[in-house]
Amino acid sequence: MHLQDFPNFYSSESGSGISVRGFGFLYRKEELPEEIEVSAKSLSSWFAEVESEELSEATSEASEICDKIISDITSVGERTEELGEALVEENELTKPFLPTIQASQKTLTRKLITITSSLDLPEVSGFWDSVKFRDTVLNSMKQMDSAFYTHGRVVSRYLKTELKVLAAATKQLRNDMNRLEDFIKSNLDGAKLLKNARSGIEHLNNLQITVKEDRNKMKEVSHNLAKANADLRALQSKRDELKSKKEFRKTQDTIVEIKELEGKISKLGIELSNMFSKLARPFHKYEYTAGLRKDLKNLFESYLKNPLDAVRADPRLTILEALGKLSGGIQSGRIQLKDSDKVLKRIEDVTSELSVFQEHVQKLDSELKEKRSGLEGSVLKQQRDVELELVEAREAVNLKERERQNLEDAVSRRASSIRESTSDLERILEEALGKKITVTRR
Repeated sequence: MHLQDFPNFYSSESGSGISVRGFGFLYRKEELPEEIEVSAKSLSSWFAEVESEELSEATSEASEICDKIISDITSVGERTEELGEALVEENELTKPFLPTIQASQKTLTRKLITITSSLDLPEVSGFWDSVKFRDTVLNSMKQMDSAFYTHGRVVSRYLKTELKVLAAATKQLRNDMNRLEDFIKSNLDGAKLLKNARSGIEHLNNLQITVKEDRNKMKEVSHNLAKANADLRALQSKRDELKSKKEFRKTQDTIVEIKELEGKISKLGIELSNMFSKLARPFHKYEYTAGLRKDLKNLFESYLKNPLDAVRADPRLTILEALGKLSGGIQSGRIQLKDSDKVLKRIEDVTSELSVFQEHVQKLDSELKEKRSGLEGSVLKQQRDVELELVEAREAVNLKERERQNLEDAVSRRASSIRESTSDLERILEEALGKKITVTRR
């Protein structure tokens, strides 16, 4: 037996002359479509029954073919074992090559037995199982074919009888695989249509579940929104009630007085700032030329930075000592300034007026403190608390309104997707079943 006579495991040519019947619905296209109405709620269970009916005969046929192929594979394994047990006749021709022949025989049979005995074939309970079954067997046949072409050349010369028996078994396997291939080809289009229909139904069901969940969320959000609006109205009523009290009107007068006092204090602060800002340049020159104690230096810097806070924190007006040193330095000539007379006049003005400013600030601060303390615990404080609660309540209402609107938009989009998906599904079902299917919302 030559190499070209080996069993060709991988061949799966169709046209074996064996009749294979396809899905029944593929041959009803010329009939007038029967109109059927199916509710979306019962669509899955209805299609499962229809699919089972349409595939029952084809599934039975696929199972029968696959059982035959399993029997063929078992036969190939048995014939392989017989090949492995066969003895090569020892003579002058074979004796020099006997170790090589036996090694090839052993390797070939071991590989073929391993392949046929380790096949993990799926149970065929549907069309796509038969496709998986075919692919698994074809992959094993490739391996078997490879083993033959690698190790069968030597064996074929000396074990022709046993190899012919194995070839017959593999030929039967190839024929039954051709039957399975014909079956798959004749049913593939119909199976794809049914698969598309099943996917369409699952997609539609998922959309409906999501819409139902969103509508339940909308009910919850609407309930929370109603409660948030009620809380907001209650706070508005509480605020209006507080504003209607006589005490509230009195506090409004106090607020006006507080703002006036704050304005006067702010004006004093501006005046003090102007006074000390004009002494900044000569002060820094004195500090650089003559030097100044650290405490006086820091004090003067605080007056330059915030004179109001500084004069409040300097009850004994220690700043006057720093101003005196600055004036003495200018008068002694230790500090040379172009406008020495003007600077001395400013120092004199600040020195004479600072105590008056301090008293005025202290008086205004005292009055302001008294006015503010009068507001503590008043209806105004209650109103401020209510106003803060109103801000939070309005934000809560706005948040719930946005959440509800987002859900409404999502439901609207999905409802549109449901209509489109339903239309697509009806088209797929009509193509698959040869019947006009209408999916209703009932």
